[in-house]
Amino acid sequence: MYSVDFAVAVTAAGEFRCYIGAWPFVWSSGALVPPPRGANQVTHRVVVYGDIWLRTTSGRDASYTMQPIG
Repeated sequence: MYSVDFAVAVTAAGEFRCYIGAWPFVWSSGALVPPPRGANQVTHRVVVYGDIWLRTTSGRDASYTMQPIG
């Protein structure tokens, strides 16, 4: 098992879900906020399997960047 923290910058409001485990289940989820209030941090944990899903909730196209912290 390991975990990584990411700084996530988005251009439109959205949400994230982090999946873990041999039978993937949601370990964490939350909102992603664009600037100027956007200071998004996502902790991604891997136990056998790990995946992060990002999606926009604003109904418009969005882009994102993920940068490992540390």
